Amino acid sequence: VSEIVVESSIRGSGSEARGQIVVSWHTDEPSTSQVAYGEGSSVSVFNSKTAEDTRMTTEHIVIISDLPTSRVFSVQPLSSDAANNEGSGKPQTAIIGRASDSAITVVFNTLRQIFGL
Repeated sequence: VSEIVVESSIRGSGSEARGQIVVSWHTDEPSTSQVAYGEGSSVSVFNSKTAEDTRMTTEHIVIISDLPTSRVFSVQPLSSDAANNEGSGKPQTAIIGRASDSAITVVFNTLRQIFGL
């Protein structure tokens, strides 16, 4: 497992916002794709895993969706080849930032400041 890239993003805004982490990596031979993950920056035991994608490939991409915002996660790519030899990448840290306020919230807060409500 090499060339690991981790990207995080936020979909939506306000209380409806959810985080997403995209993990990509390469393997030297065709293998499966899966990511272990957990909340925190120094997780030694991951409490969650994505479903294993059993399609054999050397270029892997896994998306972890519906995560809370304003959190730090540790992720670790996992792969298994046709002979069931397992490989894992070094754990990586992903930060999902704070969600922006919705347009309605921004307008409401502005009106509240103007009229002193």
